[in-house]
Amino acid sequence: LLELGATVAAIARPNSSKLTELQSYARTQTCGTLLLPSLHDDENDDAASSPVIVGANLMEHAPHLAQWITSPEVCPTANTQIILCSLAYLDGEANVRACVAMDLIAEYVCLHHPNNTALSFLISPGTVHAVPEEAAMDAKRRYEESTPFWHKALTTMTTSQLQPSYTWLSDENTNDDDTTRQDGTTEDAVRVLNGLSLVQGPNYALSKTVQMWRSMVAASQGHVVSCPLAPPSRTDSMVSHATVSAALDGMPYLEPLVIFAQEPCRTLMTVLMLHDIFQSKHNKKHDHPLQLFFHNSVHGGMWRSPYLMESVSAISFIFGKVGFQPSGWSPDAAMA
Repeated sequence: LLELGATVAAIARPNSSKLTELQSYARTQTCGTLLLPSLHDDENDDAASSPVIVGANLMEHAPHLAQWITSPEVCPTANTQIILCSLAYLDGEANVRACVAMDLIAEYVCLHHPNNTALSFLISPGTVHAVPEEAAMDAKRRYEESTPFWHKALTTMTTSQLQPSYTWLSDENTNDDDTTRQDGTTEDAVRVLNGLSLVQGPNYALSKTVQMWRSMVAASQGHVVSCPLAPPSRTDSMVSHATVSAALDGMPYLEPLVIFAQEPCRTLMTVLMLHDIFQSKHNKKHDHPLQLFFHNSVHGGMWRSPYLMESVSAISFIFGKVGFQPSGWSPDAAMA
């Protein structure tokens, strides 16, 4: 966003290497404007004479940050467009606390700047979430008609079993057809995909589910919300774990799964976010609140995979270790 000339109010811890790198990057490689919060040293009783500390801790200073975002320094007028991007990530239970802090800030900013606040999230496919009917039926077709013979052979030779996702199953009392509205238009019916991963754990799942909840609440209140699913990617945090890195390398052997490199994924999701915000006609009323996440989602093939993602993990790890493709590869024409 800075490279595109945007004004970005960013949050980073004081005296951290990330803060230093961000300042250097904004100054030397972008045409944008970087705004950073500042705090007075709490150990000094005289606030006026105490040294100013640049940066802030998201979890410790959430109330201060919420007020700063809606202050004239960041938001000069009531007509100023605020796009609040909740992108912080930490390992373990700290990620839940960071997510709660971001949610409190989002709630405050939406309340105090109601007419021109948009929210942006990157929703994870590693949650229990809704998928369109058409994608679920394609997963069923792949399971019944086009499963390679070696998938079944592999599951019989190892303790790992490729389990069907069963996203195509529905309640006997529901209609499998698309929802038809009074105006004659249709919308995909909702099916449910269990994308939970034991490796990512409950803290990650809870954090991402909270963001889905905030997206639906904000959209129901009339705010523009960009909340597409972001694909599995070879981010620094993912490839820092040898087991996860190997599993990522092995997943493309199980079509139609695709793993993204970090840079193209970042560019793609930025473009989609800007499209969602400035072409906000997609923020329409949905027949089901979970249909909000159908728009512009980049699921990396998970919606159309016939297999439960947790059952894919062990076999993809094996392929990542013994496969003949180089690290970071993708199948030919995978993005077609």
